[in-house]
Amino acid sequence: MNKTTKTLAILFTAGLLLAGCVQKDNTKATTESTTKSTTKATAESKTKESSKEKSSSSTTVDTKEDSKAGAQKTVLEISDENGKSVIIFEVNHIQKIVYKPKNLKIEERISELLKWFSSEELLDLHLPKGLYRNNYTYNEFVYRKPCNCIEEVQRFYIRFGYLIALCYLLGIDDLHLENVVASSEYPIVIDIETAFHLSSKITPDDIFNNILQELEHDSIKGSCLLPRKIPVGMDGAIELSALIGKGGETSSTVSTPININSDDFRYSEKNVFFSSGNNIPIYKGQEVDSKDYRFKIIEGFEDFFDFVLKNKIELLRRVEQFKNIKVRILLKGTEKYASMLRYSSHPNYGKRMKYRERLFMNIWAYPYLDKRVVKSEVRDLLFGDIPIFYNNIGSKDLIDSQGNIYQNYFLESGLDKYKKLIASLSQDIVDKQKDILFMELGLYDEYLSFRKEKTNRKIQNYSINYIREAKQIAKYLMDNTKKYEEMISMVNLDSDREYHWSFQPMNESFYACILIINYQMF
Repeated sequence: MNKTTKTLAILFTAGLLLAGCVQKDNTKATTESTTKSTTKATAESKTKESSKEKSSSSTTVDTKEDSKAGAQKTVLEISDENGKSVIIFEVNHIQKIVYKPKNLKIEERISELLKWFSSEELLDLHLPKGLYRNNYTYNEFVYRKPCNCIEEVQRFYIRFGYLIALCYLLGIDDLHLENVVASSEYPIVIDIETAFHLSSKITPDDIFNNILQELEHDSIKGSCLLPRKIPVGMDGAIELSALIGKGGETSSTVSTPININSDDFRYSEKNVFFSSGNNIPIYKGQEVDSKDYRFKIIEGFEDFFDFVLKNKIELLRRVEQFKNIKVRILLKGTEKYASMLRYSSHPNYGKRMKYRERLFMNIWAYPYLDKRVVKSEVRDLLFGDIPIFYNNIGSKDLIDSQGNIYQNYFLESGLDKYKKLIASLSQDIVDKQKDILFMELGLYDEYLSFRKEKTNRKIQNYSINYIREAKQIAKYLMDNTKKYEEMISMVNLDSDREYHWSFQPMNESFYACILIINYQMF
């Protein structure tokens, strides 16, 4: 049997497998999804770009010169888990099938859970249709499709509010602009690997880091659905969230390889371009501005939590079924690994193996409280892979790419952590998360950063009970104090240079104390 016959046989078999779960799309899509490496039916494949960043994530990047030339490069032209990569088969220029060489049964279970949510009083949500096996997955290819009316746009953002709440309750993260596709009125997540997420402890193990973990990773911000700028270079940043991420050019230069595959290969400081995704809905041929629909997001967020609060017992029963599911764990952002792999290609590290090994040994400096995983990270990097780790949702153990098990690496299992979260869920907790939602959507910025004109108003001394007000402020401070061992602190309200307000761990400065009192009065 020749190569052509074998290739056709593979495609025919894959087509039969998905015949019952992939719908044909007889209309040509406006824009094809750029979130995966693509191949034709000849089974050519590119390396998958796995963008995994808990508080940051990487994406496709071009230098300005190469972008003009149409030669697209990637931040991560590398693989994970021993060189495995994604393949997209195209059948008769009509139907596409996505092959993923990994266990994604977590997607299957979440799809079943979404059917339950949708069968009640909520709008329907769904994931790509697929066939799920222990070592591989077939998914339908999701196309970006425009909204046909304003009502569909509104429903898109209501569903987006659902997603924000769902990801918080199930610990789903890494949903940046490449992992969400706007398919008409549906925000469809196309790559769920990380759910019931657990974070490794870092040093110093103090109150500041604990509050930061609570605000950044254990809140609704952890999913990367909401606006989040990712640091690039020394002082640059790029917006990569699923809500408003559009890629673009960095404001600062980054050391970037140029003239690859030539005798003039070298590194040069350049502004880089991050490609856009298919995450923003289209209406009347234009991308929709989410600012006009922020209250629809809040509406969906509130409706979803109202449903969960009324059905906590049933949700806990259904969550228990995730116990033996395998998920991916992100110990650190992929960009941190990727930058080391990029620099390891420099001629300085290619002269002798010991120089390359010394570069990767720098990972030992990362402030893990438990450093057992470092040797697994170094091993994967030496073979040109992004280090990858797994966890069974009902276990506290961590598993590396070679199957090595680090027992009791986490303090609790992902199942226990998120069952506790759901069981303890109350309106007060929902309101605190809603405060974060208002902050991240920029609704508080417009009020807090508004410069009011000074007016001379005379306040009568007897009109305010100062003792009563002081007691209320003191009660607020005591009720909201965070304690860890012998340390105490609290959540503070602060602004960055662009006058975007957010919650931050309070430090010991004088101005931080003033801000927390002002926030209580506000």
